Amino acid sequence: MAQIKNVLFGKLAVSTRFITEEQLQECLDFQKELEERGERPPRLGEILEQKGYLTKQQIQSILETMSSMQRRRFGEIAVAFHFITLEQLETCLDVQKLLQAPQETVPLFGQALIAYRSFLKQVLAGGPHPRIGDVLVQMGYMRGHQVEAVVEEQNKRIVRCKSCEASLNISKFEEGQKIKCGQCSAVLSIVRLEGSEDLDVALPSEPPPESGTGEEQPLDPKTALFELNKALEERRATQELQKPKMPGRIADFQVVTRLGQDSTGVIFKATQISKNRPVALKIMNPSVMNDGNFQKKFVEDAKKVASIDHLNIKKVYALGKSENRFYIAMEFVEAESVYNLLEKQGKFHFDTAVGIAIAVAEGLQYANGQGLIHGDVRPSNVLILKDGTVKIANLGLATKITENILAISRSGQMAPFYIAPECVTGDREMDARTDIYSLGATLFHMVAGRPPFQGQSPFEVLVRLTEETIPPLKFFDPTIPDAVCRVVERMLEAEPQDRYQSWEDLLSDLRAIQTAGALAGTGAAPGASEGPLLAPPGAHAPMPTAEEAKAQYEKRAARAAQLRSVRQGAVVVGGFLLLAVGGLWLRSYFQTQARVDKWAELKPRFGSARALAGQSDVSLRLQKFGEFISEHGGTLEAAEAESEIRLINQMVEVAMAAEVDTLKADVGRMCQDSRFGDALKRLEALTWRQPTDPEIQSLKGPIAEAAAADLKVLEGLIEAKCVEGKFGECRYSIEERFRMRSYPGDDERRPAFDRLVKEREDAWRVAQAAAREKELIAESEKIWSELEGNVRRMMASFDFETAGPTMDVAKQKLHPEHFALWQSMRDRVIWGLELKQESINEILNLAAQSRPPAMDKRYASKLTNGVEGRANTANSSGVTFREEKSGTEETIAWRELDHKLWHQIIRGGLTRRSVPKLYIAAGEGCLMRADGADTAMKFWLMGQARAALKTAAELGMAKEAAPFTVVVDAYFLEMKQSTIARASGALQAGRHGEVRTILRGLKNQYPEAELVEVRADLEKMLGESMSGGAAGQYWDFSAEPADLTKTSGWTVAGGVLTGNGREETLEFPKAREVLLMFRVESQEFELNLEFGTAKLQIAPATGSNGLFQLDIRKEDGVALNNRVQLKDRLPRLLTLRQWHILEMRQTGTGEARAVEVWCDGVNITQGSTPLLGDMTSLKIQLSGKTRTASASMDIDALFVR
Repeated sequence: MAQIKNVLFGKLAVSTRFITEEQLQECLDFQKELEERGERPPRLGEILEQKGYLTKQQIQSILETMSSMQRRRFGEIAVAFHFITLEQLETCLDVQKLLQAPQETVPLFGQALIAYRSFLKQVLAGGPHPRIGDVLVQMGYMRGHQVEAVVEEQNKRIVRCKSCEASLNISKFEEGQKIKCGQCSAVLSIVRLEGSEDLDVALPSEPPPESGTGEEQPLDPKTALFELNKALEERRATQELQKPKMPGRIADFQVVTRLGQDSTGVIFKATQISKNRPVALKIMNPSVMNDGNFQKKFVEDAKKVASIDHLNIKKVYALGKSENRFYIAMEFVEAESVYNLLEKQGKFHFDTAVGIAIAVAEGLQYANGQGLIHGDVRPSNVLILKDGTVKIANLGLATKITENILAISRSGQMAPFYIAPECVTGDREMDARTDIYSLGATLFHMVAGRPPFQGQSPFEVLVRLTEETIPPLKFFDPTIPDAVCRVVERMLEAEPQDRYQSWEDLLSDLRAIQTAGALAGTGAAPGASEGPLLAPPGAHAPMPTAEEAKAQYEKRAARAAQLRSVRQGAVVVGGFLLLAVGGLWLRSYFQTQARVDKWAELKPRFGSARALAGQSDVSLRLQKFGEFISEHGGTLEAAEAESEIRLINQMVEVAMAAEVDTLKADVGRMCQDSRFGDALKRLEALTWRQPTDPEIQSLKGPIAEAAAADLKVLEGLIEAKCVEGKFGECRYSIEERFRMRSYPGDDERRPAFDRLVKEREDAWRVAQAAAREKELIAESEKIWSELEGNVRRMMASFDFETAGPTMDVAKQKLHPEHFALWQSMRDRVIWGLELKQESINEILNLAAQSRPPAMDKRYASKLTNGVEGRANTANSSGVTFREEKSGTEETIAWRELDHKLWHQIIRGGLTRRSVPKLYIAAGEGCLMRADGADTAMKFWLMGQARAALKTAAELGMAKEAAPFTVVVDAYFLEMKQSTIARASGALQAGRHGEVRTILRGLKNQYPEAELVEVRADLEKMLGESMSGGAAGQYWDFSAEPADLTKTSGWTVAGGVLTGNGREETLEFPKAREVLLMFRVESQEFELNLEFGTAKLQIAPATGSNGLFQLDIRKEDGVALNNRVQLKDRLPRLLTLRQWHILEMRQTGTGEARAVEVWCDGVNITQGSTPLLGDMTSLKIQLSGKTRTASASMDIDALFVR
């Protein structure tokens, strides 16, 4: 405290311009240097005086001027402290006025009249006129310790004159001071008692010395203070004129009404339009926000507060800036501030105040854990909701208190009643201990009814901080427990290191007070501190005990006897006359006066004006009043005693009813706060009713129902938080809820909630893991898709050397879900690389064996400018072709090889090493090359792929070949279906020859087994194309043909008519036009077709394996073997084992009769071949070439007209 007071004293000296800042800092540094050396430094004022910066007169002038600012009338202070009311003060002033001016007409009644009589007796006996404090004590409105507190507030001290025992109020009580008694004019000296530090007054042994004038006249600081106050008044007036009008709308908020303002801004009630909810909207003062550092800290703290959700902290919804004005939207609550409650109803019960302090401390502890310091804890920032909930307002919005004390004085709304001393000195950073001090000052105010330091201005409060010690709480209410006093005193230590160092320590002591019975003497149950319940009248100022009252009475009696002795002589001289005339009157007077005095003592102690303290207190009061009535029955005072008894009984009835109402309200609030155990305890903490009362017992049922419903609510809350994954908050909520509940049986109920959280957390973590796994798989899918595309392009280019390492690197990024796909492709890359290497080896091997050129076995060759070059060497980059005659070489990269040349090369590799995996590599390579190839080449490549995959399956790798086989089969199915569709289009357009050509090509491209899906459509369209829409007879040989004459060698199977034998004949009667689709299986045959007089001969072609020829001859009856040549005089060459369509029709009549022959859609006759007669039938004769061997041919379709 000394250090902070020194700094404040110095700054006050600077503010009055007696010293400079540099001089002050010099003295503070000197003081600190002495402390570091272990020496006890003198006071700052002494150092300033030693250095010649201040004189004693200047120091004294400052202190006297400051003290003069603190002088107030006794009654004003007593009312401000809530010791008395204005009506009580006015009554006592009337008594004092009538004693000083008996001629005045002032009506007095009841207790006031009794007090007047008592003081009149004292004055008539020669005693001093009573001070206002004496009258207030006599009336029972104040107690002695309260008078001392008021006098102390006036910087006075009460002493007794050593000559006349008069009570003296001394404003300056210093050793050596001379005092003159106003009653007996005795001159007293203030001396230090021997062996003690205490001061007292004594009669001097010698006359007082003359006072000196001093060496120099001190500067009068009153002028500076006057100028300061004048400037402040002008500033406040200007601010009122410049006060902004209430805005209509700010951003998303519609302003409703003005609520108030503080040092940082104006507060409005508003509606948030987007969410349709009421808010408290604070518009910050521009002058405050102009400070860049403060603005930054304000925004940071507001964001932190917005993220806080605590029962005891007023929420912040939004922070923004609109039209160059900062605003902050906060929770709007219907509540009263502690300050307003103090103003309206007086001080709190200390147990209620402790409960409020615990709620505030819990909120500030949570905020401190989030990195926030309130900085402005005061009663106006502590709100009490209707349900008793305590909330802290303006968290994070406090302004930084500057170290310039005059700045505090300029803020009319920021009197430093509650700020910690280090905030004023500005030499330390604020921390949690700063808020602890402010909460301690607030708790002091709630219990004592006034702040620790008071003054008429902020400046005056600071002066008191430097000059005074905080008065003990016992001064204001002796019944306050010692534990409460100790906690408050420690919270209000001037030096931060002497206070509580953490909220945990403070809360531990406060809760111990609340729960361990430290408040047991208040009549309230532990923890029953919910809501701003006010103390009953008089409960803060208990009457003296019986022994104390007796001692006071005896003291007053002795005093009266001493005063009466002064006039004893006169009484004796005139006594005889008076005794003769008025003896009876004097006896009656003194008896009456004794009764009045006794009643004046009895009524304040036991009357109805004083709050009841319990059944024993009621019994004692009724006993006292009963005894008084028995002794003084029939008197006015006895009648008043009877009235007091009735009032007390009525008070008991009211108290009993009120206790039940209060009990129900307390239990309701406790149940709302989930404090069911405290609610049950509250049923036991009764003053007027018994816990066994049925009405009290009936409250246990609703408590049990509320406790059960509370568990349901808690379960719902836990479920909601578990969905959000807030399991830490769940456990905290469970811990806090069961701590607050303290309800019987909760120990058995608690584990179920812990299990619920664990189950939900386990399930949540599994779900989170699954979701994460899904994300990883999706990410891996993207990587795999990109990798597969890249590797396929490399494989299509035969660049397996790059594909392998690329896959190995990418595997590290893949999810195990894709490992199987990766491994499959990696295997195929290896197989492809092996196929490539075998193909290279085969080229090198054949090149080595092809010497001399006549023995050249190299099969892979390409033409360059018409010259053939054969594969001579190869490596991983490409293949080199060499033309032997010129020696010219050309190297072609693997990816640049044309498809058929590439296939020739890999076929050599397959020949060298015939294993299934290489056939799969060859098949996949054909599939890859087919992508982007033209239609014909794609068809060829797909056919090569089919053959390679079929071989791989036959060699034991059917499973590995299956995926590629599916692709090939789908391709060919699509091709067949598209061919059928093309034929259908041609048929609809009437292009029947084109239809037959398309279908013939289809049958030649695919084996019969692969035409199952399209056979029905094929046969139908083939028949329609052959008939051309005209009448005739069509056979598709799906069944045994009728109307045909055939030998036994002709059989029907699978939709085909097959002839097989040495000499087989097939005849068709009435044929003028024939269309025939046929094929020949071997060259060992001869086929003659007789069409009327025309005869066609089909036989193997000479010198050509796999071909046969078709010739036409005319039979003229003279030279049967005279052949008639075909067009260009060349036979038509046809291919074995391929389907061909032969068309023969008669044209013209009579001499113009002729025959036309078409083969595979081409007219092969030289014009029309004349006929000797009309065509009447068709005869097909099939025979072996040597007439001894069997021949074979198939007929798929036949149309005859």
